[in-house]
Amino acid sequence: MELSYKNLLRLFEIQFAFFMICDKEGRIQYANSRCEKLGIIREKAGGDKPQELYPEKTSDSIRTIALSTIKSGKVVRTDISLPIPGGERWYEITATPVYDKSIESVAVMMTGRDITECRVTGERLSNSKLQIDILLDGSPVPMFILNEDHRLIYWNKALERQSGIKAGDVLGTKSQWKIFYSKKRPTLADVLLDNSLDDLGKWYPDLPRQSEDIPGAYEIDNYYPDLGPGGKWLKLIASALKDDGGRTYGAIETYIDITEKKKAELALKESEEKFREVFNNANDMIILTYFDEKHPGRIIEVNERVVMDLGYQKSELIDMDPLMLVDESDREKSGEILNKIATVPGFLYELLLKTKEGGEIAVEIKTKAFELGGQQVALSVMRDITERNKARDIEKRAFTQIEENITQLATLGDAIRNPLAVIVGLADLNGGELGEKIKREAREIDDYITILDRGWIESEKVRYFLKRHYGI
Repeated sequence: MELSYKNLLRLFEIQFAFFMICDKEGRIQYANSRCEKLGIIREKAGGDKPQELYPEKTSDSIRTIALSTIKSGKVVRTDISLPIPGGERWYEITATPVYDKSIESVAVMMTGRDITECRVTGERLSNSKLQIDILLDGSPVPMFILNEDHRLIYWNKALERQSGIKAGDVLGTKSQWKIFYSKKRPTLADVLLDNSLDDLGKWYPDLPRQSEDIPGAYEIDNYYPDLGPGGKWLKLIASALKDDGGRTYGAIETYIDITEKKKAELALKESEEKFREVFNNANDMIILTYFDEKHPGRIIEVNERVVMDLGYQKSELIDMDPLMLVDESDREKSGEILNKIATVPGFLYELLLKTKEGGEIAVEIKTKAFELGGQQVALSVMRDITERNKARDIEKRAFTQIEENITQLATLGDAIRNPLAVIVGLADLNGGELGEKIKREAREIDDYITILDRGWIESEKVRYFLKRHYGI
């Protein structure tokens, strides 16, 4: 029996917690070595003056717990703060009543575990949680958090405002789908919580991408037709929550409304597509180049008409020096033209271009310089005037011929009247009926010459008009 008692005491000694036995008056009868941290002198334990064994606050606290346990006859668990040498510590106390054969409480076994660090950490965690709650609730970004069972454990104020669903109505449920859909289905957070990355394509045809800013998070721009009139575009960001060991214990999801941004992007895309259609289907050649007042920059873009008319592949034209398309006879004009482009908005000029096969195309060019993406560029619209120039040459040759004809016409009247006057004179000399007939015919001829004279005068007016208005 003695051996068993000693073994029992040995067991009490090797515990990490302090252990003591109090009598029914609350006085300590036994204390293990861990109790020395409380200022208890073990060799004095069992005396009639417990206040000499440990500080007064400790005495009162221990005695109160012991007496409460004796009185109730039940196990008492409580946390108390006890003064110790060098400071004060928190202990988790468990007091268990000891009964005699008559089932009367005659003593109390008391154990205590130092929980100071746990309590401080708990307070810090509590404060941290409060701060986190304040931050999350104060955030203008809607947000919800799921536990490992896919149940909602957090639903912030911004989400209440945007979804119209109160946190109290959904916390503890699996109703997160109601934010986005009219029928139940997994959210992005649900898929990530299950680590079902292979299922992302099943629920999101436009696969979510890994976030560049948040490690482990995924994001996607998605359209939700059930959200309001015309639906909404939302940018979702979700991430699984993992502990230090890598175990997933929850997931968080947030989103922002990007409907207006998406509408602007779609409108811009539509506008660009229309511009591209007009650009490529234009009847005139269009070239976009970088622009320098001293030298034309490289070609940035050309339309289909340039490819068709000049015979180059588009890939050959991009990054080409535009002067390579100009006939050598016109390249000397480039300096003057560049200066005009820089100073005259929508400058209009003519050049002779060379095709890839060596052919020539005369073009009328209107060029406007402007800034694009922080760089100076020039947009040139070039109209093929080869046929127009040919028609102009024909007009010039025709006018020259008309001018020659008019000059000849002016001298023709005199050339006819002079011999006609001689004929009339001879008819007067001969007299008679034949002479009269010759003079009548001569007068008719003179009338025709007068008509020709008037025509010459009118032709002079036409020539003046053509010169004045058409430069012919």
